Amino acid sequence: MEDGGEQRNSYGTARRVFTLNYDRVTTAVKDSIVDFYDARYGRYETFDWVNPNDDVTYTVRFVPESLETEETDYQMFTVKLQLLQVI
Repeated sequence: MEDGGEQRNSYGTARRVFTLNYDRVTTAVKDSIVDFYDARYGRYETFDWVNPNDDVTYTVRFVPESLETEETDYQMFTVKLQLLQVI
């Protein structure tokens, strides 16, 4: 403001971002995760997800371009992704 005062606004409720890391999963588990991601068209379709840390169900969608897969051993993979809470 011109008189040196401040004005702050909240533009909605804070959203949570959940980071999921799956280490040393089989090809079948990796393919299941990738298939689920693809069926949601990546970030476009929301779904309900139960957080195993607090047993609360959140409506989430995938964070754009967050799905990463890497082969760590023979037919063992690391899968990383992020979920954004939809309010």
